[in-house]
Amino acid sequence: MGDVLDRLSASERLVISNLFRDKAAALPHHKAQVQQETAKGNPTHSITRHGYQTGWESQLMRLVTGRTPDQPDDEDGVRDAVQKFRTKEALPKKEQGKITYAPADSVGAFLSPEVEHAAISLARAKAAPLLAYTQAETSSKSGLTWTPYDYIDMVVAGPHKLTGVSFNRAKNAVPLVQADAVQAIEDFIGQRRVGPPGSTDTWGDKKRILEIMEESDHAAPYTRSSYRQDYKLRFPTMSDLLAYLSVTAVWMKHVNVVLRRFGPGDWRLHTAYCVHCPEFPSPLRGGPSVKTGKWTGNVRAGPTGAAVFVDPALLA
Repeated sequence: MGDVLDRLSASERLVISNLFRDKAAALPHHKAQVQQETAKGNPTHSITRHGYQTGWESQLMRLVTGRTPDQPDDEDGVRDAVQKFRTKEALPKKEQGKITYAPADSVGAFLSPEVEHAAISLARAKAAPLLAYTQAETSSKSGLTWTPYDYIDMVVAGPHKLTGVSFNRAKNAVPLVQADAVQAIEDFIGQRRVGPPGSTDTWGDKKRILEIMEESDHAAPYTRSSYRQDYKLRFPTMSDLLAYLSVTAVWMKHVNVVLRRFGPGDWRLHTAYCVHCPEFPSPLRGGPSVKTGKWTGNVRAGPTGAAVFVDPALLA
């Protein structure tokens, strides 16, 4: 390890040091958020469905099956998604139990715990001026209206240039056959090899022949590397798998964070997920979620409270 560090510049060492520092600080917050979301009766989800621990496999499986990473038998979404799917599907329908579905044409996950923590903390800090109030003033063609709000919707930047990855499938794409899509993901993970057209032997058959020949000290008529030339990986790269599924991978640059009020002073994370916007969306998203018009910036603590102005530009 010392030799590696000796080859790094001071600035490179600092980057690595800061990365591990931020990761160590973020992991307890990640764990606490997962515990809150998996608590009995909690209706929110964010890190359990979009957190870095879910990984690309769970997100792709959600895209092709509609099954979310967070399931009743895997509340924080850390288990292998294909394995979860295969285990449930092998059981009779009446024994499969509850399955959580949330079909979507676009799914994704955070890159790391420090991205999660930084984005959520920034959103909470920006939303702080609104947490003590309960009503927002909006402007529409019908005039000014005061409306109660229980949600605050923010779009913030993460600590790095990228915050996560999203898998998107066009709505007009040819519909997937679920069994074929799941098998493709499994084949990529297992590095399945397929033989030349017309071959009835599998790569496993060929490997067993080689093992028998090697154990008996007989010269193998065909080497392992030669077999590999004939039995090629079905999906050599992730790009090959995505192309087969008609899926596009998009790097995400920002995070959409939604806070929700459950009672006086009880604001919790309702959801958080990465979004792609080269610049911040227009109109700038940041403030109370209301449907009666555009927020003027005025808020108040109840129907008889005094109006207080909070500049919407400061929340973006």
